[in-house]
Amino acid sequence: MIVYHLAESSQVLSIIPGYVMSLAIPYIEKSFPKGTELIIGAVVFAPASRLIGVISTPIVDTTLLNIGDTILLASQQAPIVMGFLLGGIIKMICLLDLVQWILQLC
Repeated sequence: MIVYHLAESSQVLSIIPGYVMSLAIPYIEKSFPKGTELIIGAVVFAPASRLIGVISTPIVDTTLLNIGDTILLASQQAPIVMGFLLGGIIKMICLLDLVQWILQLC
């Protein structure tokens, strides 16, 4: 059973739930008594983040497959269009960390 969980783990199972839970936990923790945040976090928030990751994985996988198909189609039809497409995608990927840092500062 442990091997099964390790085999299905991916980056998606950690990134999306991390964003969602980091926004939700501060508001939810205010309703719990002091000193119980750690226990409730281990019992409730960890399985909830796992569930969010499992639910969001097919959506992200489908999106990434569509992006890959678009790149392949563009490379077959017009290499110049593929250059413009990859230029835009690479800029978005490179700016993702910068946007993340800015959102954390706000």
